Amino acid sequence: MKKIMIVISTVFLICSSNGILFSQKDSTNFKGRNSILLEIGGPEVLGGHFNVYLNNRISVNVGLGINLDAHIGSNFNFNRTKYSSIIVGVQVCSYNKFTFSGSSRIRQLGIYIPLGFEYYADKGFTLQIDFGPNFVKEDWEQSNTSPFLISIKIGMQIM
Repeated sequence: MKKIMIVISTVFLICSSNGILFSQKDSTNFKGRNSILLEIGGPEVLGGHFNVYLNNRISVNVGLGINLDAHIGSNFNFNRTKYSSIIVGVQVCSYNKFTFSGSSRIRQLGIYIPLGFEYYADKGFTLQIDFGPNFVKEDWEQSNTSPFLISIKIGMQIM
């Protein structure tokens, strides 16, 4: 876990020192819309995802899946246009081991670092596609504890 935090800190420092995180102009087209999305894949496998924008570059998000898998995280938005942006994030995840008799009480924490693309339309439609490394202590041979995750989120913007 210490190695993961060192990697995250190093990436953040490199990006901010090069002006990548904070050098873009604020877009007057961005209205700080929040979104609620259905997530397929990723930390929750199948669940809900709620995204709240703090400004045009930073958002926080939470998710809850059908197996009571959950996450809380933050995204940084790069190259934001009126309809899209590139996102890089960090999510702290709680994974529940799946058994055929239902959810078990065995849990573990992990860190997912998504890199992706977000599209949002004038009428409220939102689409996010992301992928990235997933750092967990033990791979339970279920899709959300593998070392690499892919996620598709489809939903609507809300105010």
